[in-house]
Amino acid sequence: IAQLPGVQAVGMVRAMPFLESNVDIRSAVRLLDQPPPAAGDDLSAISLNVATPGYFQVMGLGVVRGRSIEPRDGADAPKVVLVSEAFVNRHLRGIEPVGQRVEVRHFGRLTQAEIVGVVRAARHVRLDEAPRSEVFLPFAQHPVGSLTMVARTSVPPETLIEPAKLAVWSVDPLQS
Repeated sequence: IAQLPGVQAVGMVRAMPFLESNVDIRSAVRLLDQPPPAAGDDLSAISLNVATPGYFQVMGLGVVRGRSIEPRDGADAPKVVLVSEAFVNRHLRGIEPVGQRVEVRHFGRLTQAEIVGVVRAARHVRLDEAPRSEVFLPFAQHPVGSLTMVARTSVPPETLIEPAKLAVWSVDPLQS
């Protein structure tokens, strides 16, 4: 898809904002380098999302501290996560998030990872709701069954629908 004329960036994500079947997988998150949270600071149900390099650029969810998910964040690389500004504002007030270590459970697997970046927060269901406190896991380190692909283009997006379908089907003819 990234090779199609007019495509500037491509990424994928598990829980796509404003998609009717919006997924909201939640997990307890433990801040490994901090004392237990204060009363009322609930880290028991934080939204976990899985993304690929390029997703944040396409969606305009810029990195505000640290770095984004990168190709080097593969299965054998040190485990990393990004967190949303909403997560930082709610749970790491006054603490530099980059370099902090967290523990999350994703599909039954307990993972310890380093926060390497903070991204702008997204609203998922309605524009008048508060953004989710989110932790983003790299897809290469946490593969999941399905993702939504997004692309930023310099041409009218509708002109890329058929070429994109053909590109996907050339790799997997059973994809719909």
